[in-house]
Amino acid sequence: VGLALAYGGRGLLLAATTPHFLGASEVPLDLRVVGFALLVSVASGLFFGLAPALNGLSAVRLEPHLKRGTGTRAHPLGGSTAYGASTILAAAQVALTLVLLAGAGLLLKSFWKFARYEPGYDAAHGVTLHFELPEADYPDDADVTRFITAFSGAAKALPGVQAIGAASSLPLDETGFRFRAVAMEGGPTGPVGPPERLPLGILPPPPPPAPPAGVTLRFPVYDFFMTFSGRTSPGFFAAMRIPLVKGRDFTWQDAADAPPVAMVNQAFVDRYWRGVDPIGRRIRNNPVEPWITVVGVVGNIRRFSRDDDIRAETYRPLAQQGDRRRGDRRPGQAAVATYTSDVYFVVRTTAAPDAFARSTRVLLGSIDPALPIADVSTLQGSLDDAIAPRRFLLRLFVIFASCALALAAVGVYGVTTYVTRQRTREMAIRVALGAAPTSIVRLVMRHGVAIAACGLAAGLVMAMVGSRYLRVYLYEVSPLDLWAHVGVAAVLGSVVLLATYLPARRASRLDPVASLKRE
Repeated sequence: VGLALAYGGRGLLLAATTPHFLGASEVPLDLRVVGFALLVSVASGLFFGLAPALNGLSAVRLEPHLKRGTGTRAHPLGGSTAYGASTILAAAQVALTLVLLAGAGLLLKSFWKFARYEPGYDAAHGVTLHFELPEADYPDDADVTRFITAFSGAAKALPGVQAIGAASSLPLDETGFRFRAVAMEGGPTGPVGPPERLPLGILPPPPPPAPPAGVTLRFPVYDFFMTFSGRTSPGFFAAMRIPLVKGRDFTWQDAADAPPVAMVNQAFVDRYWRGVDPIGRRIRNNPVEPWITVVGVVGNIRRFSRDDDIRAETYRPLAQQGDRRRGDRRPGQAAVATYTSDVYFVVRTTAAPDAFARSTRVLLGSIDPALPIADVSTLQGSLDDAIAPRRFLLRLFVIFASCALALAAVGVYGVTTYVTRQRTREMAIRVALGAAPTSIVRLVMRHGVAIAACGLAAGLVMAMVGSRYLRVYLYEVSPLDLWAHVGVAAVLGSVVLLATYLPARRASRLDPVASLKRE
């Protein structure tokens, strides 16, 4: 039965996680996994079965069994090893359950905060289209710009389309972005605050090239700083619902032969031009390139993850790229026309993504019948994928913690029921002598309360020590978060007390005459 559940559960596990998360897609249910599970199962069965058996052999005495007429039993509180072992195991169950529940509580609080963190744009009703424009058909910037202009104009006429724009990369995407050095006219001339933290696996940009030998610069030498550099078309910020803070958006008049312009985000202004109006100021990427005039300021977004740092960013028009067709040729590789330019469209539409994709495929027939859509997705889908690993880990913790909670409740219930049955004669005599049912309930529940107290105390210590290993998965939540630990301890304590109360309530209703006759 266990192997059957494991086989079916593996499919559910892979369906619930993202591709390649923790290598789950490459873990087959083979003989090694089955052998390991079988070994652990048999070993634990032998150990936990052998321990009470040996204890029973050492505790067997012949005399009590020969005197069967006495009806006496060993009092469980009189030093019974089985009773003590059962109590210790039940308390250990409670402690280990609290560790899992505390981890689930921390992850749940972290996930709740993480999922509600504003990315800086509105993902609702945003459909994304990815095109790979082959260099053979789009050899220069003018061809790429013509495609973007034609597709944008045609897509605006589709039903439900409210805004459309293109960019060289999208938030939460791992391709198409660049980090570049930039100097600001009237900007700082020394270090500005702590350096911006690069995403994992991203290398800093190379320093700007030095002027040619023998060339005397006729302008001041400025300090260069690292910024994210992106390319967008007119309408992109409106389609993303990224607010325009000041100035203007790009227009189709910002063409390749027009004066170079740029837009920056609010973080750029706060870091380098604090207290200064950035509109009309100029930036450049190296000492030999022309100055670029800033025409607008947009809001901040989180570029690489939902909990990413807010970084200084600059944007240039797609039509003024200038270095698009550099390609990614490897050394010694022929310059064949197989390279592509990635263009991402964001369309804000009330139509369903599938219906809109079908409409755009028909639309492409009049623009470039041979060009396929590389990928169709949604902005909300990208946000959901960004939190998928955390959601998967949270689900695992909740499932394991729920199973452990059920096992702890069953364990405490079983131990309490065992102790209650061992003391049936004593309780029957108490009832016969006039003891109230509530006193019987208190008598039985004292044992459950002792188990809960010991287990919760040990579990809290273990949880606080072990929760530090979850630090990398927590967002704005301390591993020692008081409310998470106390909250799950209260839940677990309530379940344990309920598991104790049920046999206690049954014991308070026993018939003393019938119980003594059975004894």
